[in-house]
Amino acid sequence: MPGIPRSKGCRSCKIRRIKCDENWPACSQCVLRGYDCPGPTSLVKFITDGNHKNSRSELYVERGDASTSWVSEVCARPKGSTQSPEPECPDKRRRPANIAAIPAAHLTCFRLPSKVRPLPTTVTDRLAAQLVSHLNRASDRGMILSKTYLQYIPSRLGYFPCLRDTIALFCTVWSNFRRGRQSLDFINLPAYGKAIRSLRRALGTQQAFAVETLAAVTILQRTEELFNPGGQRMIHDQGMTTLLENIGPPESGDEFHISVLCEDYSILVPYWIMSGWKNIMNESPFRTPIIEGFARYTENKRFAPLVQAAFHRFDAVTKALPVLIRACESLWKPSNGEFQDSSSIYITNCFKEAHEVAEGIMTKFLEGALATGDIKEKVDEASLCETSYYFSTIYLAQIFLGLTSVHICIVRMRYDWSAAHGLPETRSIYSKLRELSEHVWKYARFLRSVESFIGVTSQRSLYLTLEVAGADEKEYLLDLISDMDSFRRRLPVQRDDLEAQILMYARLLTGRKP
Repeated sequence: MPGIPRSKGCRSCKIRRIKCDENWPACSQCVLRGYDCPGPTSLVKFITDGNHKNSRSELYVERGDASTSWVSEVCARPKGSTQSPEPECPDKRRRPANIAAIPAAHLTCFRLPSKVRPLPTTVTDRLAAQLVSHLNRASDRGMILSKTYLQYIPSRLGYFPCLRDTIALFCTVWSNFRRGRQSLDFINLPAYGKAIRSLRRALGTQQAFAVETLAAVTILQRTEELFNPGGQRMIHDQGMTTLLENIGPPESGDEFHISVLCEDYSILVPYWIMSGWKNIMNESPFRTPIIEGFARYTENKRFAPLVQAAFHRFDAVTKALPVLIRACESLWKPSNGEFQDSSSIYITNCFKEAHEVAEGIMTKFLEGALATGDIKEKVDEASLCETSYYFSTIYLAQIFLGLTSVHICIVRMRYDWSAAHGLPETRSIYSKLRELSEHVWKYARFLRSVESFIGVTSQRSLYLTLEVAGADEKEYLLDLISDMDSFRRRLPVQRDDLEAQILMYARLLTGRKP
C-alpha cells in the first residue's frame, strides 16, 4: 500500500530524504549537524479521512493575535529538493491562515521542531526501564529478590553484558509469571542460553572478578531456583564461592557490594552446610558488613540488635552442622568408618551443644519480637495449631523461618543419633521435635500470603515436619506444599508420589539418604 512507512529512521532524516543509520539514541546525521535527534519513528500511519492525495500543501498556523508563527515548509518543498530544514524556527513572518481549513490528514504528519524527550531506544535502556517497572509494581519480597541490591542494577547494565543478559532472562520469566503463563524449562529459553554464554565470556576477561559479575551469577541462581521447573537445574553455588574468595570483602560504604553479599549469604547457607565449605563470609572482613546489612533489612531500628545477636551466635551452629550431617550419614552408611565408638561421645556432646545454642537463639529472638510487637500470635481457626504468626515485615518472617529451619534440622538429626545409640533423652527429643513442627505450622498463613515462587524457598522447613504429622495434618501440609509449587511445578502431582518425594528430601537434608 503506497504511503506506508518502511523504515524506523528518525523524522529529521525522512524529511531531508537521506539515509538514517538508526544509531540510537541519536543517529549520526543528526549528531553531525548538531540537531536533537527525535528518535525512531513508528511504522504505523494513522489516516483520519480519505483526502490525503495532496499532503504537501503549505501549512500555516494562526496564533489568534496580530502576529503569526512560522511552520516548517518541509511539506511544501518540491519532491526533488535536497535543502536541509533549519533546526530552529527563524524569525520570519508568514501570511495567517485559518486552521479549520486545513484537512485533518495533513495535521497528522505535522510536527513543530522542538526538543523531544529522550526515549529508551537502546536495548540497555529498554531493559533497565522494564526492570524498574517490575520493581515498582511488585510487592515487597524481602530477602528473596531483594530490592536492596536490584535498585543498583539499571545503571550498570550498559557496562557489563553478562549482567544485562541475566537481567533479560530474569525479566522474561518474571513477566511470564505475572501474566499467568505456564513456566517453561530454562533449557528451552533462548534468553537462558544467551545469559550462560555471556557469563562464560565475562569469566575470561578482566570483568571476571567484578562485583557486577558476582551479581549476575547471584541473579541467575535466584532466577533458576524460583522459576525453573527443570529438575536438572545448573548449580551456581560453587561458582559464587570462587568469586567471593577472589573479589574479597567490600569497601566501606559500598552499599551495592554489601547488599549482594547479604543475598549470597542467604543463598549459600544450604550449600556450605551440605558441602562443608569453609564459610569465609563468617570471617572478620565479611562478617561485620553482612550483619549490619541484614539488620538494615528489617527496616526496624529497635529490632536490629536482636538480628545482630542472632547472627553472631548462628555462626557456631553452621560450623558444626557439616560434621553432624556426616555423623548421621555414618549411621546409614557404616562402611564409611569415619565415626568410631571412641568419637560417639564427642558427637553426642556436639549435638547437645548445637541444640542448646539454636534453641537459645530462637527463644531470645521470639521473646524479643513478641515484646516489641514485630511478631504477633493471633487466633486462627484455619491453622493446624489454632493460632498463626503475623509479622511486621517480610524480612523478619524470612529470617525467623530460616533460623527455625536450621533448629528443627538439628533436632531431627539429634533424635536419629540418640535413637541409634540408645540414649535416655531420645523420647524427650522427639517431644521437642513435635513442638518445633507445630511452631513451623504457625507460619502457614504467612506462606500462603506471599507469591508462590517466593513461598517455595521456605519449603524445606515443612518437609521436616511431615514425618511427625498426623493423618489430617499431613493432608493439610501436602495441600500447602502443592499450592506453593503451582507455578514452578517441580514436585509430582499425584498425592502418593508427592509425599514420597518430600520424605526423600527430608532424609537428604538430615543425612539419612542411603
